[in-house]
Amino acid sequence: MTLRVREAVPGEMEPLLLLREEVFCAEQGVPLDEERDAHDATALHLVAFAGGDLVGTCRLLAGDGLWKLGRMAVRRSARGTGVGLALLAEAERQALARGARRLGFTAQTQAIGFYRRGGYRTLGGIFDDAGIPHVWMERPLAE
Repeated sequence: MTLRVREAVPGEMEPLLLLREEVFCAEQGVPLDEERDAHDATALHLVAFAGGDLVGTCRLLAGDGLWKLGRMAVRRSARGTGVGLALLAEAERQALARGARRLGFTAQTQAIGFYRRGGYRTLGGIFDDAGIPHVWMERPLAE
């Protein structure tokens, strides 16, 4: 599988939003009005393609040193193939190139191990977000 991860172009917004809807709403039961928000208009969106198929996406929200990763979604058929790691690596590269010193996010507790393998650590306790247990995680990108 040839995997390409890059910044989304405007015509890819609807397909990436539909992928997020598939993962978060259909699979996990998150209401659509909680999955989509005003940040989508200003976020830097990344997409992952295997061949010509959109298989993953995430978004980055700019901050003052701390950038926030969010809405990481990988199509069920592509999970376990490295798509998530490739999205995470590209998110780190993009954020660092734009001046981020740290990258953080709210992670579903079932994904903590995945993010720990990427060097992220949990900060604080578990909390509920859209009916799913989450925890804040982050790591420095630059010293």
